[in-house]
Amino acid sequence: MKRIYIVGAVTVLFSLGSYGQLFTDQGLFSGSGLTVVPTATVVPPSEFRLQVSRVQHVQDTELGINVIGVGYGLSSTLEGYVRLTGEQFGSAFSQVGYSFGGKFRVPMLIPGIRRLAFWVESTNSDMYQQPAAYPTEAFRYGAIATFDSNGIHPSLLLGLARLNNKTRPLIGAGVTYAVSQRSQIGFEVAYGYLNSTSVQIIASGATRVFKNISVHFSPGYVSSLATSSWMLSMGISFSTTDIDFHPKTEVAPLDEFQLPSFEEIEKQSIEEKKNE
Repeated sequence: MKRIYIVGAVTVLFSLGSYGQLFTDQGLFSGSGLTVVPTATVVPPSEFRLQVSRVQHVQDTELGINVIGVGYGLSSTLEGYVRLTGEQFGSAFSQVGYSFGGKFRVPMLIPGIRRLAFWVESTNSDMYQQPAAYPTEAFRYGAIATFDSNGIHPSLLLGLARLNNKTRPLIGAGVTYAVSQRSQIGFEVAYGYLNSTSVQIIASGATRVFKNISVHFSPGYVSSLATSSWMLSMGISFSTTDIDFHPKTEVAPLDEFQLPSFEEIEKQSIEEKKNE
């Protein structure tokens, strides 16, 4: 049976201090709360993100999912998050799952790939009642490559997911396009996140209404062992860091360096031989 979900989400971002940074990517599970494909960027240092989401069956109001997530920037290359998920099945209790995850971004720009990061996530829950959207136990990890190009940011995720003692491939792909400094649209596909055959297809959009406030929406379709459903999500993000989806000039952080291309190495070698 196909069901339609409506999802509401609020993402709140706080900061322990302001460093004049630009926030060009609001990270994993931001805004509407539906997107699951991580990117190779991280939350700015000292940033704190709180997300609250609700997934609701339209045809059966007793069934739904509550999600609370907290994300934080540990450094210019490291991001962490925790997530609490509760699934309601029309009874007096919810099955609760806890997820802990993080990303480490390689502190250099790599020719051809640009940004590379490694992602890991662990989930444990008491979700023994089936069908449930989220597995009882899961351990996900993989490599993420983001190919930046003038406001267009395609990302590719290749990894593995160990779900209920079985290891399966985890593949995801997404792209965001900065329409302007104020607006961004995106699209993503994920295979193997919820279970070995699950597929998630999600479109997304974000618009900055003030320098540190943006609104989000994400329609999408999810097919898993539990259900096959159309979804629509909405959310709002608050941040003390200015949100700019398409900065006019991109300046690499001080701890970042760019590997020279083969042509540059060859040219430098020729110049050194001439000077000898």
